[in-house]
Formats: sequence, C-alpha cells, structure tokens
Amino acid sequence: MTQWVLELAQESDDGEGGVSIDVPAAGAVRCFGPGAFPTLLTMLGTRENSMGRSIGRYLDQEGFTRFRPTPAASIRRAGWVAFWALEDQAGPEVPKIIGLLSDPDPEVRNAALDALYFVGYRDGGVASVQSVIEALRDSSPRVRASAAATLAGLNRRLKNSLGANRDTGCRAAVPILLSLFHDPDRQVRASAESALLEIDPATAARQGLK
Repeated sequence: MTQWVLELAQESDDGEGGVSIDVPAAGAVRCFGPGAFPTLLTMLGTRENSMGRSIGRYLDQEGFTRFRPTPAASIRRAGWVAFWALEDQAGPEVPKIIGLLSDPDPEVRNAALDALYFVGYRDGGVASVQSVIEALRDSSPRVRASAAATLAGLNRRLKNSLGANRDTGCRAAVPILLSLFHDPDRQVRASAESALLEIDPATAARQGLK
C-alpha cells in the first residue's frame, strides 16, 4: 500500500505548484479504505533524522541516487495527499491528525495542517477549527502561514458542507489574523491577509484588502 500512496503523491503534482487527485493512483489508494489510515498517520508523523540525511548525501555523492531513501518530506506529503483522496471516510481520523499539531517537529505539524485543510471539516469542524486557530500562534513561521491557509480552507469547505449562512467558528480567529498582519515573516502576513478575505470580507475591506 505504501508504494501506491507514494505513487499518488508523485502523480498528484501538477508541475505548477498545485495538487490534483484526479489521477489513477488515487483509485488504487481508495481501494484500501479506512484500513489505510494507520499507515497514513505514521507517514504524516515521519521525521527526518541525521542518519537518513547522511546516508542520502553519501548515496548522492557516490552516484547511487536510485537507492536513496525516500525523504521524510516526501513521505509526509504522500500522507496528506492520500488523506485527501480518502476524505469522505476520514472523519474518525481527524482527532488523531489534530494530535500531530503537538508534535515537536514543525514539519510534522505543518503536514498535519495540510491534511486538516482537506479533511478537517469531516467531523463537523469544531475541533479542527479551534486547533488550527491555536496553531496561528505557533513558534514556526511556516506553521503559522499554513495554519492561516488551512483556516481559510476549512471555512470554505464547512460552508459548502453546512450551508453558506452557517457559522463555521473561523471568525473567532479574526483578532489573531489581524495581529499576524505585523508578523516579521512575509509569507505569514500574506497568508493571514488571504485568510481574512475568505473568513471576514467586511473586516478585510476595512483593512484595505480586496
């Protein structure tokens, strides 16, 4: 199964920075159903270690790139892409994905946010929204930026699922998003602005955004 998941991650790359699961490997991954989730959670939580990096550098230097271990970043990406492919069955797994937001590795936290972007709404969204709002205060700029993007995605998917006039809970993040307008990291600032436009267009307009 792991090989199919890794193949899905490769096929899903559209070559322009986007992701698509309208690919043959997605059908193969869906055949595994909920039985895939333990493996996918493990993949999301994969960390890079110093030995793995050393082995990878050695193999590159010696020209044995075909034997290079799969990088941890690629494994994590495969995990969240596969969760997306299985989103209609992923509701019971959302609390476990949320648990990865407490991982000491910021790259794991980032991968968990990527997964929540696509499946966090499947359990009704309450726990996911609150956890992602908390991630807006993460010590890692990359995680803060991802949290803002994920919150915008959750807001959109919850409205599509529950109805356009339903309260998604995402507006509770507005004060934090406004504070992130002054974040020292440019990507965090841009992500916060985009999230505010999605979640609270009126407040965004008052901030001069459109």
